[in-house]
Amino acid sequence: MPMHPLPRRRLLSCLALATCALLAPATHLAHAAEAWPAKPIQLVIPYPPGGSADLLGRPLAVQLQQQLGQPVVLEYKPGAGGTLASQYVARARPDGYTVLMVLAAHAINDSLYPKLPYDTRRDFAPVSLVANLPMVVAASGKLPAKNIQELIQAAKANPGKLTFGSAGNGNTGHLA
Repeated sequence: MPMHPLPRRRLLSCLALATCALLAPATHLAHAAEAWPAKPIQLVIPYPPGGSADLLGRPLAVQLQQQLGQPVVLEYKPGAGGTLASQYVARARPDGYTVLMVLAAHAINDSLYPKLPYDTRRDFAPVSLVANLPMVVAASGKLPAKNIQELIQAAKANPGKLTFGSAGNGNTGHLA
């Protein structure tokens, strides 16, 4: 039975509160008197504008800005399956002012690329789940396969006859 999603406004409010709680500076010495956030927050998106991460990031930034009273600036750093943006954030000061919006590729890259310039598990901490993006396989109605098992059987029985499209090697659509 499918779960009923939270209303969008309530979900964004929950995300904003979770982000505030989890991104507050952990040090108690130099930043003890500083209220967070005291300056703009940079939300790094590892894909170009217009994609699913951007469609989620823009309204999230607006909601966070309203909730926190500080600008939330979107910074796009596309390329290399998200590793360029991840490296940028991994090297940023860990003060809660530079956050990364990741998709599944962030977790996948660790197994695809043995020499990443960061450690996915050590250099990042999850803050909040923003959305679930379901994956769908669609095929021509002329194809005799009526489900995924039949599609796989047809592909194995006819090597090189079926083709598929994805956004690029190593991404979730390609791997699925």
